[in-house]
Amino acid sequence: MNQDEELYLQATQEIEDEAIDAALWAKSMALAEGDTNIAKYKYIKLRVEQLTQRSGIEEEKRDQEERTGSGKVQQIKRTESERIRQEKRMESER
Repeated sequence: MNQDEELYLQATQEIEDEAIDAALWAKSMALAEGDTNIAKYKYIKLRVEQLTQRSGIEEEKRDQEERTGSGKVQQIKRTESERIRQEKRMESER
């Protein structure tokens, strides 16, 4: 099962378990003009969109953290290299 299918399953399960996002359900009902059956389908669609966005944001955050972490490692290496060069220069001056 791919991620998209898992999200649809999750949203459907939320409706079946009556563990829905109240604000999103209100929006779904408004879009469905009060028709509960249509609202269920609207909710699933909107919830999958919401979960997909959150997933993308979390992935972007992880990527950013990795890039930042990688940058820190590079900075530490540069600092260490500079320290070694300075020590060698001081030794040669003696």
